Amino acid sequence: MSAPDVRLWYASDAVLRRIRPTRLRVAARSVVAGAWMGAGTDRWRVEVDEEAYARRYAYHDSDEHNLRGLFAWEAEAIAASFPTAGRVLVTSAGGGREVIALRRMGYDVVGTECHPVLRERARELLLRLATDVGVMPAERDRVGSVEGPFDAAIVGWGAYTFLRGTARRRAFLAELGALLTPGAPVLLSFFAREGDPRRFRWLAAVGNAVGGLLGRERVEVGDVLDPTWQHYVAREELDAELASAGLRLERWIPRPYAHAIARRPLDLSK
Repeated sequence: MSAPDVRLWYASDAVLRRIRPTRLRVAARSVVAGAWMGAGTDRWRVEVDEEAYARRYAYHDSDEHNLRGLFAWEAEAIAASFPTAGRVLVTSAGGGREVIALRRMGYDVVGTECHPVLRERARELLLRLATDVGVMPAERDRVGSVEGPFDAAIVGWGAYTFLRGTARRRAFLAELGALLTPGAPVLLSFFAREGDPRRFRWLAAVGNAVGGLLGRERVEVGDVLDPTWQHYVAREELDAELASAGLRLERWIPRPYAHAIARRPLDLSK
């Protein structure tokens, strides 16, 4: 069976968003989105993301966004946990916002980005700024082919939320951890899952009922389609995923934008 149509998904989601906010709307959106998640293939997920980029996220192309510098929470996390100098890797670098900000702070920065339009935008802007910082290509859900080691790393704004499935997230973290020096910190940001909201259970149950019939990848509790595939991360889940890659969760800060600091241990035998 072929993947469902991307435009039809967006149309159905738009109709449900017009319902007055009630438990009925939450339930309806959970059931409908869960069914779409269960039926969708990886190729369909990429096409949904591309449509969202065209509709919502084109501001990542703008100088206004990419030259705005670090968000306050990013700056605070970096000041508290990063070395004052050294080599920093930025994955999911987008149009270059974090890369440019870190370069202006004196760091030696390397960026990676999977989206060709954003990557070219970053390269064009960095060229105009006469900086030798590079933004290298990466495959989707991968760190990218870069030479380590790095003294610190940033997983670009919110990008951890868009990695589908525990297996992909663990593989990504393992790839990232292998590029870090002992003691190096990592800043990750994401949508946080606190408690056990009923809608997450509904989404997973419906998605897996549909996906099981079609032989699709399992939907995990915390996965949503809103309108792109996203994953709301629980603290204990992140702790386990980091540990699988030899990284330790050091700080969990759920607000104003959920983020965490992880670190590669100094003693790699532990």
